[in-house]
Amino acid sequence: SAGVRRNALQVLPRMTKATHALLEADVLTDPDAQVRLAAFLSLADLPPTNSSGAAIFAAMQRSQNVQDRWIPDAAISAASAHSEFFLQSVAATDQALSPKLLQSTSVIAEHYARGKPIDSVIQLLNKLPRGVDLNAAAIVAGLARGWPNGVKLTLDATADEDLEKLLTKVPSTSQGLLVKLATS
Repeated sequence: SAGVRRNALQVLPRMTKATHALLEADVLTDPDAQVRLAAFLSLADLPPTNSSGAAIFAAMQRSQNVQDRWIPDAAISAASAHSEFFLQSVAATDQALSPKLLQSTSVIAEHYARGKPIDSVIQLLNKLPRGVDLNAAAIVAGLARGWPNGVKLTLDATADEDLEKLLTKVPSTSQGLLVKLATS
């Protein structure tokens, strides 16, 4: 029953095996909204995996989750806990996100930046020129808002070239934010 599934999600041990088990059980697409809500909230406390970000990203696009009163907030919480992999999924998609998901992505990117992801942010920035312009702009805006003062990005030649490509791709409102991020 839905109640049993929901309760099982609430008592998962906080370990990577549990993340894999939750994703394999496909509870992010459960027909019951309370089970999906519990799944997102559980993911917010579970360790990130390569597949967790993509699964959260896919679930956040489902209309039944977008239209729910509470699930979008729980999904942002889960995506923030798995932010590196979530943002990589956004950067890799070839579809423009809805305005609501763009806003959520920016919030998640801001959270990610506050964690000083010096090593992984370069990989993310390298993917952005190949993605959708507005999706990249949402990520850049969040990174620029959340990037800690005094923490410098070290760009290699490839990252520098990718940022130049990205600069010509994003809307003018994001260009200044990108320059701020690259020169911080």
